[in-house]
Amino acid sequence: MSPGSPGGLRYDATLKDLVRSLPQRLLELVAQARPVEVLSPEYSSVQVRRPDLLARLVDGSVLHLEMESGPSPKLDWRMLDYYALIRNEVGVYPDQVVLYVGSGPLRTSGGIDEPRLKYWYRVVDVREFEADMLLASNSPADHVLSILCRTNSPQTVVQGILERVAKVGDRRTAEDLIEKLMLLS
Repeated sequence: MSPGSPGGLRYDATLKDLVRSLPQRLLELVAQARPVEVLSPEYSSVQVRRPDLLARLVDGSVLHLEMESGPSPKLDWRMLDYYALIRNEVGVYPDQVVLYVGSGPLRTSGGIDEPRLKYWYRVVDVREFEADMLLASNSPADHVLSILCRTNSPQTVVQGILERVAKVGDRRTAEDLIEKLMLLS
């Protein structure tokens, strides 16, 4: 019987019904411990999950970027959840990076290390980058984000950002960039 056939569905339902009645010996053999309770196998969720950034890269790989500005107690599990969702939807293993944009030290293990689960992602502190590297870009977004990077002269960085924003042709875009700069600084 194929799983999709009507008989296959009955077969599957019968197996599930039997297993849920806790066949003691079979489960002891499988789990190597005595089962005591059936837990709900249903985990309904209407939660929308939206990664901060999901991008296909020039080499065909996929980057998943999450930005964190402070402690996030369930970050490791959220990243694992995203990993599974992205892998199932996009069909490739994402390169996952948490970009830390906070002011204090980031406290994350960068993954999960449990007896039956080994999972990790990269953690990058935006302050590892020199502000000049982003100011040299052609992207106004890079220019504004440079305020978060390492520099010996924050005033020079702000001046550089303002000079570049002044060259943006559209007034609304320039105002939006200035507003974002104010918020980040």
